[in-house]
Amino acid sequence: MIVRDGRQVLVPAPRPDEIPSAWQSPGGSVLDPVTGRPAADWRLATDGRLILITAADQRSYDELAAVHAEALREWNSVA
Repeated sequence: MIVRDGRQVLVPAPRPDEIPSAWQSPGGSVLDPVTGRPAADWRLATDGRLILITAADQRSYDELAAVHAEALREWNSVA
């Protein structure tokens, strides 16, 4: 919560699928938190979410959503 012009304004909590700014590069790639180098298969969506790009991404939305959730769990467990 912040105070602006005497009013309290609720600041939303970060979404769990958004990555810290320290892991973001200006070109939209994701920096590996261990090496500081771009992670080849990871990209940053325009809304700050983490995206895994693979050659087999001709799947349904539900399949992509499930794969994304699994990849995010793996990424968070490494970080």
